[in-house]
Amino acid sequence: MEILLPVMGKPDAMNSCELKVAMKDFAYYRKGGNLSQEPAAAFKEWMEKHQYDPQKGKTQPVNLGAGKGPVEQ
Repeated sequence: MEILLPVMGKPDAMNSCELKVAMKDFAYYRKGGNLSQEPAAAFKEWMEKHQYDPQKGKTQPVNLGAGKGPVEQ
């Protein structure tokens, strides 16, 4: 992915940098102020169980236990 940045004071001038990205098979989430990760399949299972799918307008998980997040332990 290439990012173009305008040069201050020079109209039509740009600097660029290349951002290298990689897909991982993990889901990252914030729980109790900490960043955690779990396998994507486990997170998907949690999403289905709690009817959570922000891409489809379901932005609030349902049937959560007190203080429980994506990995219910």
